[in-house]
Amino acid sequence: MKIGIDSQKAKTLNYLILGLGKTGLSMVTFCVKEGLNFIAADSRETTPGMELLKNKYPNIKIYSGSFSNLKLEGIDIILKSPGINLYDPIIQRAIEQGINILTEIDLFFSKVRAPVVAITGSNGKSTVTTLVGLVAESEGLNVGVGGNLGTPMLELINSSRDLYVLELSSYQLELVDDMRGAISCILNITPDHIDRHKTMQNYIASKSNILKGASITLLNKDDPVVSSIKINAENKYFSLSDVKKDLSSMDAKNSKCHVSFEDGTIAILDDIILTGDHNLRNIVAALKLCKLAGLSNESMHRAISAFRGLPHRCEKFLLDKNIEFINDSKSTNVASTKAALEAHSEGNDKRIILLLGGLDKGQDFSPLNDILDLAVKKILLFGKDAGSIKAQLSQSLSCEIFDSLKQATTKSCNLASSGDKVLLSPGCSSFDEFINYEHRGDFFKDLIFNFFNKDSQKKVS
Repeated sequence: MKIGIDSQKAKTLNYLILGLGKTGLSMVTFCVKEGLNFIAADSRETTPGMELLKNKYPNIKIYSGSFSNLKLEGIDIILKSPGINLYDPIIQRAIEQGINILTEIDLFFSKVRAPVVAITGSNGKSTVTTLVGLVAESEGLNVGVGGNLGTPMLELINSSRDLYVLELSSYQLELVDDMRGAISCILNITPDHIDRHKTMQNYIASKSNILKGASITLLNKDDPVVSSIKINAENKYFSLSDVKKDLSSMDAKNSKCHVSFEDGTIAILDDIILTGDHNLRNIVAALKLCKLAGLSNESMHRAISAFRGLPHRCEKFLLDKNIEFINDSKSTNVASTKAALEAHSEGNDKRIILLLGGLDKGQDFSPLNDILDLAVKKILLFGKDAGSIKAQLSQSLSCEIFDSLKQATTKSCNLASSGDKVLLSPGCSSFDEFINYEHRGDFFKDLIFNFFNKDSQKKVS
């Protein structure tokens, strides 16, 4: 049974913060402000923020190194960072000893009183979170936007906030049992992070925790996994098939969209910049969430019609010699690569040169075979798991393996001709070569700009 961090007993307990990445550092600051007794630990000897932490809080006890030597005697509550695996021996030891394990979400809800919109999904959650935040800002609200996206949620806490909009990952959600009346949304669930969660069932269960204790839930009716989840809250649905059939009219590029709501009002969106069915789903989900949060149709129109998309998500950044270059480095799973290919293919013209690879996280890449056969001219595989990915692809596809993204990118530039699209949509995590997906995407863009001797500020409009 969890001990409430907002209880009177909280300040008499001893806490252990596990993990000193961005979230862990935000938990340190939170505990200092709340006057809680704690020590902090990270399995790494040093982290990017450790020296800053020591300088800012010189009296804090910090343990660094293998958790196997970390003693749990006297610890009442562990505050677990998302990066710490539930299967880590120290977590298993804590469970065996009956130590409570809390997360940043527990800390967050102990302090906030404003409404919360919480969003998860295998893909699209950053875009939807950003869209809802932009609409709230357009409405004139004091809104805190973050979580897994950008600013850690604990750094958003402010008594003057009117609304919080949080992106939540499966890592953040795996121990959650009460979302305390949030408006919670699951956009989609496709295989991802199985290397971390061990089974697809565990991954689904982690994502589904966002619904526990929610006041209203918004679910994707078109997603077979999401639509089958049993919930107790008031549930609403969004559906692209319903929108196309009954609720909207749009051209091939989604530039016009008329979406009706249950109260009979209509949001008319003109000149939508985002393309592809996956982005239309994101827009519809964002609109529905905004409506549930009480935001006006006028604010939706202003914010969403002006939204140009996020970096590293199907980002068209250069057009040179009639060759289009697209950075979709945020694609870290098979479903997102498939969506990118569908959004940028034009019939069966085979004009896409795809850069695919990295750490495959145990995914099955065979579902890509049909769209690859239809749309792709050449597949350039790179990174640690390039060989295992190739083994899952159809032998009829034209593939070539490279040790690094740099080698694959150079090949793509030499191979591309007028009318082609060079698409980095790796479908894998980036940690074999890069710090994160942003590092990978920026590296790719720099390589392209350097190859063509272009100013990195020149982007496709």
